[in-house]
Amino acid sequence: MTKWEPLIAVLAAAGNLLVFWLAATRRRRAPGRRPLMLLCLALALWNLGRFIGDDARFGTLSVAAVLPALMLHFVLRFLDREARHRAVLRTLWAISLAFFAVTLGGWGVESLRRFVDAPAWNGCYLLILLPFALWAMWMLFDAHRAEPRPDRRRVIRYVLIAAAFGLGTGVSDLFRFLHADWPEFGSIGSFACMALLCYAILRHHLLEIRVAARRLAVVLVLAALPPLALYWLVDAATAPAVAGVAAATFVALGLSGWAISWWQEQAEQRRRLAEMGEVSALLAHEIRNPLAAIKGAAQYLQGEIESETAREYVELVLREIDRLDAAVGDVQYFVRPVHVDGAPADLGALVERVAAAQRPGLPAGVTLRTQTSPAQVRVDEGLITQVLVNLVRNAVEAVGETGTVTIETRGTVVAVRDTGPGISDEAFERIFQPYFTTKTRGMGLGLALSRKIAEAHGGTLDAENLEAGGAEFRLELPASRE
Repeated sequence: MTKWEPLIAVLAAAGNLLVFWLAATRRRRAPGRRPLMLLCLALALWNLGRFIGDDARFGTLSVAAVLPALMLHFVLRFLDREARHRAVLRTLWAISLAFFAVTLGGWGVESLRRFVDAPAWNGCYLLILLPFALWAMWMLFDAHRAEPRPDRRRVIRYVLIAAAFGLGTGVSDLFRFLHADWPEFGSIGSFACMALLCYAILRHHLLEIRVAARRLAVVLVLAALPPLALYWLVDAATAPAVAGVAAATFVALGLSGWAISWWQEQAEQRRRLAEMGEVSALLAHEIRNPLAAIKGAAQYLQGEIESETAREYVELVLREIDRLDAAVGDVQYFVRPVHVDGAPADLGALVERVAAAQRPGLPAGVTLRTQTSPAQVRVDEGLITQVLVNLVRNAVEAVGETGTVTIETRGTVVAVRDTGPGISDEAFERIFQPYFTTKTRGMGLGLALSRKIAEAHGGTLDAENLEAGGAEFRLELPASRE
């Protein structure tokens, strides 16, 4: 092993664990998050196995046995095609786990050891498991070719290239074991795969993961330095010891960072909810009672006044009273737990009803389009309608007097897109926080309440800026099991 091979192997393992950590600590669910976590963890173990060498040969090959299944699982989930290919995925998992068991058994069973050490194992792997991995590559290529949105197409492109590097690495090792004249990429391909995934996360927010480049680089360096220093500076250090230090260092960094972030978010949320509870009680007592008296007096005057101008002013007073009363109600509603009265519903039909109800009030230059398909969900229709109405109204306000708002369903995900200016960097970090608003009117509870309703259903609500312009809000709901 040359002096650079340990560096590449440890950096690749640390990078794979870094992507695993980024996906694991993202509390908002995204399609493909869990399969990506498992895939990166397996690649990290594979790289550490290569670092250890022959002592971990059976462990390295055992991990390789499940890589095609993990790769296909991630691709199907990432492209939202898992439902239609579930039978194929289950078949591949059964085959991969059988390979895994046989390979791992080579540590203690002599007959299995001879099979794994012989070229027959590699030949079976290439003939049985490799076609599934190639099929996953084809699906990524096909999705990239058919995807109309430039931002989404770029993300798919980076995943495709990363998968090509990862697959090429594995195939090169298998052909090497068959004694074929084939170059050995070793951990270089895995390192390139990791680098591309990190770039897709930093530049294009793969799987909705948002992280500062400086933080990502610091964690990667801190994870790689201790094992490399141990390997190069301590003559007695063994490869397993270095691998153990690498894993322990990164796990400690990841868990501490996740715990601190989670604790800070929870503490801040508890503080805000406590403040809002006090404010809502004050509003209910000190504002709603006087508002009721003012409204009653204004309604009485409305029937007594003959002047048309004076009557218009009274109507203005009544509208503003209703607006204030609704704002107080929103605050009280937000601080209370959301009660979900779930029932089976067709998400596509629900979206069409919301769109039909909103179209009559749109400005003349604004178009509201829908792209829906049937999808069964179990939701409280009243609450989800409230969320969709809020998202559509925000999108309409974003485009101004001229523009297009599109509501699209993708399975159990509803995406509301607009052609407005997008969300500023400052607003993006706070857009779902209570009391934050970029509008001249309103208390800034609409999106916070919408996310609370989504989470009460077991779903998520997220946003992103589109490279073509505008913003997209995605409401993801769990599928109905009935």
